[in-house]
Amino acid sequence: MGMKVGICDNDRLYMQRLMAYVNGHANGDLNSDFIFYGFTDAEQLKESARRHETDLILISPEYLELFADLEQPVLCLIRERSSDGVFKYTRADKILEELKARTAKESKKSVTSGTTVIGVCSPLGRSGKTRLAKGICECCENSLYIAFGDYQARGSQEEVQLTDRLLFMIASRDESFYELNGPGARELLKGAEHMELRQLSWEDVAFMISVIKERAEYERVVLDLGTGAMSDLRILLSCDRIIVPTLRDDYAYERLDVFKKQLSYGPLTGLNSKIAYAQVPQDDASLAMWIRREVL
Repeated sequence: MGMKVGICDNDRLYMQRLMAYVNGHANGDLNSDFIFYGFTDAEQLKESARRHETDLILISPEYLELFADLEQPVLCLIRERSSDGVFKYTRADKILEELKARTAKESKKSVTSGTTVIGVCSPLGRSGKTRLAKGICECCENSLYIAFGDYQARGSQEEVQLTDRLLFMIASRDESFYELNGPGARELLKGAEHMELRQLSWEDVAFMISVIKERAEYERVVLDLGTGAMSDLRILLSCDRIIVPTLRDDYAYERLDVFKKQLSYGPLTGLNSKIAYAQVPQDDASLAMWIRREVL
């Protein structure tokens, strides 16, 4: 997964070559930290940025004033070496290093401050969603896995009774549900069908997450969101980061298109800046390496 960069430069050939280099690495084994999206019109890039379809803006200096009111960082492609922009006539890998250096401080602050909530969801079956969610927790010792999966295997009678009590307390806005689960718990709401049965609303989930973040016991909280949770995507509003596992086939592309359209309305549009689409490695060793490199 990579940071989405919108680029608009008067030199169209330069822009195309830079995009080809960066995106070629992003789709290959080297996995660039950035994915570039080219625009031939600065107004179109600004509109795309307003819809939170980009995380970073890279433009010719003459467009700088046009982007003054945007939330996203804006960098200029300058023709002379300076501290005020990115020197465009250098090697592409050097440009990427500079972009990474300039955005690392802000990204680290937003990701590591307090408890980070990572939502793993996908409209696709067989995409490796649960493997990825549990893999993140395995790679991060101080983590909490919350099961919103598809018709989970029924747990023991004790686990089911605990989950029923937790669900009631969360829906009743009783903050003491947190203590009920016990200190040092690594999983929450396992062995139940609460999302398929619509036992939790997105407001319930927002309350639950707010309590967990306030206690700040965990470095990461991972939500494993199955199709039962996808009926109301406002659940994703509680996430700081969202990873959407994908597959390469025509059916998957169609389902992902529908998913992306759902994120183009109302408050859901802000989620686009938090989402990364990724293919989950098939073997456990590669998955662990990928998580440590791309997620943690």
